[in-house]
Amino acid sequence: AVARLYRLIEMLGQIALYQKTQMLTNKFPIENLPAPLKENYIANYQDYDNPANVKLGLYATFNLLAVMGEPMGELFKSQENQFKNLMQSRNGSILAHGNLPLKEELVVKFFDFVKTIYQPQETLTFPQLFFKIVNKP
Repeated sequence: AVARLYRLIEMLGQIALYQKTQMLTNKFPIENLPAPLKENYIANYQDYDNPANVKLGLYATFNLLAVMGEPMGELFKSQENQFKNLMQSRNGSILAHGNLPLKEELVVKFFDFVKTIYQPQETLTFPQLFFKIVNKP
């Protein structure tokens, strides 16, 4: 569950950035970076196979969203220390780089973090199926 929630957080950032810019995190054009981030992002994330682009990881994506004034990016930045603490637990687990078991408490904290940064404007509704049973003679 923790691995899936981590991926969900990553995807939320990728989707928000795409909705804002119509650009992907794995090939984001350097020319579209805001001036305050450009030098740092070139130094740390430049795609050496395609030097006109940067490849953005989770933190870089949310930082970019925050600089662009996107609410999800700003929420992430305001809760970044909490996320780093969650990541320390995840990284020490057998799912990542360690051998510690994961506890349900960590899953709940990851899910709460998702609910903190993802605040949909509309309520999700799921289609309902109705079946009519016909008795054949």
